[in-house]
Amino acid sequence: MFLDEIEERDVQEWFNRITNTGGPGAANRCGEILRAMFNKAEQWGVRPEGSNPCLYIRKNKGRKCERFLSDQEFRRIAEVL
Repeated sequence: MFLDEIEERDVQEWFNRITNTGGPGAANRCGEILRAMFNKAEQWGVRPEGSNPCLYIRKNKGRKCERFLSDQEFRRIAEVL
């Protein structure tokens, strides 16, 4: 498949595969990289302006977890302050 043949549905299928095999965070990061690559392709004239097939791919929701400082981290911050 050539760069100018890739469509949104192709990217969505790819994104879903990565989500299922590598996890939502990995898929989001890979999606960001792919979007940047297509943006660069537009800048270089390889794809027409506004043709980035990643534009409407929705990111996976991130997992929010509450994190606390370890004793070592807390002591280090106290030393700096």
